[in-house]
Amino acid sequence: MNVNSTIQNPLHMDVLNEGKQEISGIAWTGEGIIKKVEISFDNGSTWLPCQLMTTPHKYRWVKWRYEWSQVKKGEYTILSRATDTKGRVQPFEPMWNRKGYGYNARSC
Repeated sequence: MNVNSTIQNPLHMDVLNEGKQEISGIAWTGEGIIKKVEISFDNGSTWLPCQLMTTPHKYRWVKWRYEWSQVKKGEYTILSRATDTKGRVQPFEPMWNRKGYGYNARSC
């Protein structure tokens, strides 16, 4: 299984209020243990560390969160990426695989 993360809140096309917002999701990997999750608001030019909310263990989802305090009116694309203890980083583009079962491009 590939290293992967998803954003569960906010949902796609959600309208956010100005002020603080919690961005949250889960991450997992088939090898090693999730070491970190990062989030980007500028299409991957810069990455900010997220807080891991559950203790990472092998073969378990890890819940993560980020408190975003700079929300202003506008349109945003939010990306997440995970890294595991084997040094594998969730890629920007997915690796091809039959039927797409191993899809793991950065979540947005």
